[in-house]
Formats: sequence, C-alpha cells, structure tokens
Amino acid sequence: MLTSKSSEKKVLKKYKNLLTNEEVKKIIELSREGNSKFEEVIDDFIEKKYNVRIISELLDKGNGRSNISEEYKNLLKDSKISKKKLNFIINKIKFYMRKRRSENFKKNGRITKAYTKRADRTHLKKILKHKLTEHRILLNPGPVTTSLEVKNAIVNHDICHRDSDFEKIMENLKRNSLKIFDADGNYSTVFISGSGTSGVEAAISSTIPPDKKLMVISNGVFGERIAEIVELHNISMLHIKKKWGDVFNLEEMEGILKSNPDIFGIAMVHHETSIGILNPISSIGKLSSKYGKVFIVDAISSLGAEDLSVRKDNIDICITSSNKCLHSFSGVTVICINNRIWNLIENVKPRVYYLDLKKYYNYSKSNQTPYTPFVASFFALDKAIQELLEEGIEQRKLKYRELNFIMKLELSKLGFEFFTNTGSESRTILTVKMPEGINFKKMYELLKQRGFIIYDSKPPLQGKYFQIANMGAINKKTVYNFIFTLKEVLRELRGGRK
Repeated sequence: MLTSKSSEKKVLKKYKNLLTNEEVKKIIELSREGNSKFEEVIDDFIEKKYNVRIISELLDKGNGRSNISEEYKNLLKDSKISKKKLNFIINKIKFYMRKRRSENFKKNGRITKAYTKRADRTHLKKILKHKLTEHRILLNPGPVTTSLEVKNAIVNHDICHRDSDFEKIMENLKRNSLKIFDADGNYSTVFISGSGTSGVEAAISSTIPPDKKLMVISNGVFGERIAEIVELHNISMLHIKKKWGDVFNLEEMEGILKSNPDIFGIAMVHHETSIGILNPISSIGKLSSKYGKVFIVDAISSLGAEDLSVRKDNIDICITSSNKCLHSFSGVTVICINNRIWNLIENVKPRVYYLDLKKYYNYSKSNQTPYTPFVASFFALDKAIQELLEEGIEQRKLKYRELNFIMKLELSKLGFEFFTNTGSESRTILTVKMPEGINFKKMYELLKQRGFIIYDSKPPLQGKYFQIANMGAINKKTVYNFIFTLKEVLRELRGGRK
C-alpha cells in the first residue's frame, strides 16, 4: 500500500484533474483502514464519484458527445462544471481505468475487463489488416458482409461442444431465433452445421411418409432444387413448375389440392434468390391450412429482411441460413418447426443419417446437437442475432427497403433494366440486365479490384443478367460508393465514353 507523504504527492499529481486534496487524503485513510490495494481504492472512489460506467458507455456510443442522457445532465448539474471539462474528466478516468485493468491483466494472466468494446474493434482491425486478401464489400446474395462485432465473436476461446459453455450459446440461439421467426411456444428450433440446402434436405427427407406425396411449387432455380432433392429420395412428387419469374395462380393451386388428397405437404421457396422475386407464402399457407397439409418454406434469403411469420403464414417447417439476412458467417442452418409435426412423422423412417430432423430435435431439448457442430460459427450467429434484436426486426426491414430502393433508383438512372417488374420483387436483391457491349467477367474483375463483389446469374440467365444484393452489414454510404465505382468501371469498359 502507498501510505507515505511522498506517495500522497505522486497520487495527487497523477489524479489532479479528478480529485481534490481532501479526497486524496480520504482515499489514503480508506486504504489504511481496509485490505484493498491503494490503486484499487482510488479506482472505486473515482467510479462512484463520477458514475463512470454509465457515462463512459454513453461516450462510447456517442463518440464523446454525451448530450442525450439524463444521467449525464444530472452529473453535469451536480458537479457544476462545463460540459467540456466534464467530458475531459470522464475520458481521463476511462484512460486510467483501462490502464489499470490492462496492468492487472498482464500481472495476473487472467481474463479481465482490460479491453473496451472500442479496443476490441481496434484490435480486430489490426488482425484483419495483416490478412493476405484485401477487404471487399460483398454485394452477392450470401455470404454477406459482417460487422466487426460478429467477426470478433467468431474468434473465441476454444470450447467443447459437449460443455455447458456451448449449451448456453444454444439456449440463447433457441430463445432468440424464435423471435425472428415470430414463433410462439408451439414451435421449436434446431440448428444444423451446413448450408441452407442441408436444412431443406433434412426437412423433406425426414417428414414425408413413403405412401404420401409432396407438392413442390417452383419458379426459379431454388424451387427446382427442392424438386431435385425430392426426386433423389424417391419421394412421390407433384411438381408445379412455372417459368422463372412467373407469379403463382392461387385458384390453380387450390384445384390441385382438391383433386389430390394424397398430398401430404407443400414445399416452396419464399424468396426465389435466382431471380429476386417473393412468392406468396401467406396465401399458399392459408390453402395448406385449409386442406390440412404440412407447409415447408425455404426462407433462406428472406428471414430477417422480408415479412414472414410462421404463425400468421401457417408455416409448419421454415428453413433459414446464418449467412444471409441474419448477417453472420456461413455454416449454420436454422429450422423452425411446429411441434404438431412430431406426431405426424413419428413413424417416418429417416432416409439419411446426418440430416435426420427428429434426431436434431431430440438433442435440442438438452441444448445440444447430435454431431460436432461448427462451434465458431455458432458464436458468430449468436452475436448476429443479438445485433438484429437490438436494432429491431422492423427497423432492419425498413433499412433493407431503403437500401434496395436507392440501389434500384440509381441503377435505373444509369439505364439498367431488370429481369422482372411484377411488384413482387424482394427488397434484398436486384437481377439486372447486362448493358450491350459489356462483358460480365471484365466488369466483375474491375469492380473486385475496387473492393466490390457482385454476382453472376445462374443458367440460363448467366452472362445476360447479373445480381446485386443489399444484404449484410452495409449502409447507404456503401450503396452510393458502389454506384460511383460502377460508373467509373462502365466508363473504362466503354473506352472513356459515357
């Protein structure tokens, strides 16, 4: 402990902007009376005096401008000093707190509050700076650009997936993901380590009885992929295959359901990503409920950005992926299931081993997975979902709509045309016609060199159309920067002509 007069002078000099002479003497007396270290007594005293924890958090959020908090106003009133001096004092306190905690971290070799959120971000930026690849903004329809906090979450301490630490993450994910699906206590969620297609295959292969039929509705590549999975597993199927971009006729769908009583379920894609169109899950869900069918929806690229409610839309099984509108990394598929399904499929034998949905459900009851999961990506998804809920689901949807509107407006100004104009287009992706005389691969490479990744369409649209997604942790500034860069690239490809 520091008790000498020389020590008192040193401390007074160090904290002269934070404490009065009387307060320093009081701190010295407190340290002599108790068993705490002298510096720790100072830290506690200063934190209590200035309410540092509350104010420092506000300063972090407002980049040093704390003019919106009642706590701040009260502190300013009680201290009877100027805003400028109070902000100076609080930042000084934060510096000393950080330094002290950092010293404790180095001395004790244990995890402490040595690093603030801002320090985490700085540290992560330094790590990313030394990576071989340059930083690029992903404007492809997944994987997406992630926030620094999500990137930070994926770099975590090593844990065993059978440990209680992992089970806590699973518990958080189960509880919070139900909110995004707008589900209630009648639903459960399971998590599979794999891309969104693994979830679609698990849902189909685990639920359709061998003597029943699945009705598949498609108007793009991912609806057709569902049909391919059904065919692979030798499940009886009625495939309603429409042209890419066509809108479904509900009267036709109802007529098919009436004349085919052996249909067990209906499967379809909500956002047909290959063309950027939304399909009417709410209307089809009503038909499914009316005729007592199991409704399976691929919401891989729509959940978190488009209007969807498993309750209101009568969805029995809804599949999404971590690396689309949830703003996390690839590797985790989330499936929300109506609990009524388990009795309906009790006697359905699994057609695959790894993707047996009932097995995942049974393990999920104890916050576990049947096989070794992609643990790091679970950490990242947990953080990404937290960010979504903090932002607000409706606010996230509004943000998507604004970004998509700006992107479409600016592209229209440049003379670009779009694959569909039905009014059912998504708010997450645009399918854009290639300008005459412009080669996609050359345009792609020039944009990549300038830090933007776009996406070629799938056959038969490949080379004729390209796709730009506004998914992920991007903002209006990102969109406008992309448009400016695209103008430059087009000018270069046209030999300097506008």
